[in-house]
Amino acid sequence: MSVSLRVGKYDRDGWVRASRRISAGAILLRGLTAPPAWLIAKVPRSHVGPAGMSSRAAVWLYRAGKVAAVVFSADDLLSSRLSFRSVAAGALTEAASTRRIDGFAPYLDHLYLYALGVFALDRLAPCSSESLPALSHYPSAIYTASGLVKLREAPRSWLLTGDIVENAIQLYAPRPVLQFARIFPPKWISRAVLVFEISALPVSVLGSPSLRRTYAQLGLAFHATNAICLRVSFWHLAVLHIPIIVAAQSSRG
Repeated sequence: MSVSLRVGKYDRDGWVRASRRISAGAILLRGLTAPPAWLIAKVPRSHVGPAGMSSRAAVWLYRAGKVAAVVFSADDLLSSRLSFRSVAAGALTEAASTRRIDGFAPYLDHLYLYALGVFALDRLAPCSSESLPALSHYPSAIYTASGLVKLREAPRSWLLTGDIVENAIQLYAPRPVLQFARIFPPKWISRAVLVFEISALPVSVLGSPSLRRTYAQLGLAFHATNAICLRVSFWHLAVLHIPIIVAAQSSRG
């Protein structure tokens, strides 16, 4: 069923279905790529598990949580649903690895918050809503917050010199990207990133379905470029754009 929102239409049901699959698939992938249990076992005893828990017991619980996250999310993906047990198992396993490995923080909290929101929508949101849920703006809100933090923490680097982007390119980029950077100075790349990030939430809230779809596609391209050129992968944020593309695209048919 297609529903109207300002200019154009969305397929709300398509968004919900895609969000379920994306959430379950992302939790499954994260479970498969989470740190192995032997790495947790290498952490000093004082860093592992709650007070009074032995290292062996903490490692066993971590391994069980990781297996549970994989099994539950795989079952959800195959059945096109999203269960609380998948979200909980994934989030608890993530928290365990982040807490027990010093300096390990892959910034995956937003994935589990999004998945929890999708789970709640299936049970709480009225089916007669005439727009996409507020949760659909969540990825854009992350971008805008990121852009504002850049301006607050390093305005000169992002607006004037571009030295943060330039340093990243010099350190990680392959040769073709280095040649590209000579044509397009890093300061202009920095400014383009800021414009894209800060405008993401206003476009998401006020824009038409076609404009939101375009921004979602740009978001996927942005993350693909980061992964290829700078070896920085935020795939767990990138995939959250897919439900918007599905909802806006399927409503055209």
